[in-house]
Amino acid sequence: MNFLNILPRSTNSKEEIFIGFRSEIGIMDLQGIEEYISRRRVEKIFLLAYNDLNERVRDYLEKRIKPRQSVEFILTGSFRKEIKKIKTAYKGKRIRIQDLEEFGARATSRDLC
Repeated sequence: MNFLNILPRSTNSKEEIFIGFRSEIGIMDLQGIEEYISRRRVEKIFLLAYNDLNERVRDYLEKRIKPRQSVEFILTGSFRKEIKKIKTAYKGKRIRIQDLEEFGARATSRDLC
């Protein structure tokens, strides 16, 4: 008897590098990342932003995500240049690049339906 395979085979087989970018990263973004890393194998997280993290967000990152996962926060003037640098540094690895405006709870809270 043949069963349908609902989940893709290679979703959790290989660790990936996660790159999330947004002009200003907030707690809602970190909650989405926290949920994502609970379901996926992530080797390292890069967070790119134009503005620095405020105190509450920095505390949330230090207490909830950093103990479980390697996270690097980068202030940048150009997302493209930083993403290109990360891609060359981790050549051959699976890399997921995600606009945090369209990720996690923030994306669903803006859904009009």
